Amino acid sequence: MGPENHQEPSIEVPAEKKPNFEKTEGANEIVASIREEMARSVPEFGKPEEDIFKIESSVGLSSSEDSSAIREELKIDQTLDDLETQAKILKLEAEKKIAWVMLNDHTFNKEAFHRVIDKEGYADFLERDSARSSPTGTKHDDLQRPTFFPSFAKGAPNLEHYGQADDDNYILESDRPMFGRGDTNPVTGQVIKGRHWAYRPLDPKTGETLAELSADEIKNVYKKDKQGGLFIQEKNTSKN
Repeated sequence: MGPENHQEPSIEVPAEKKPNFEKTEGANEIVASIREEMARSVPEFGKPEEDIFKIESSVGLSSSEDSSAIREELKIDQTLDDLETQAKILKLEAEKKIAWVMLNDHTFNKEAFHRVIDKEGYADFLERDSARSSPTGTKHDDLQRPTFFPSFAKGAPNLEHYGQADDDNYILESDRPMFGRGDTNPVTGQVIKGRHWAYRPLDPKTGETLAELSADEIKNVYKKDKQGGLFIQEKNTSKN
């Protein structure tokens, strides 16, 4: 056989492997949800496209058996929940015409009572128009055991101990009288006991500990954002 009749053997070059979303349970729905929520809350993300690409690639290359592990590893469910909470906050703040004013060199009132809450707690506060205890416990209790009452601390809020790192934190400030463990209940005359040291609001008629504190009793609401800026909440009360 002459060189003119020589043929190179056919070699099949495999195509570049691409993420197979069809093999991953719920992957398309996950990515679609993330894209939809990202569109509403892009300011909360520094590089949303990079985050999306990482999630798409990692989820797409996984089998259906690995989807749960991947979701947990990349905190996809946590990310979606966080976006949902942020969307709820933005909606409620828009309805209530809430704005934030930045503070410089602010000094908290040492005679006031403060409660530090996370985004979920703040969304709950906006939705209910009252402050209540977290059902999963708060960082006011080192063992993360929930109180049945909204716990406060007297003096400047200790964000380093009670705040969530790398996230927005909110501070509720009240100047109504509150009482802690060891104090004398002004209505019953008995010493307040219990495992929780935190200050709590009391019913002025019965002396019972209040399970919720109306938003009318909150003098100021502050936000310490993840960049370290401190803001005070301002409501637009005009009817226009």
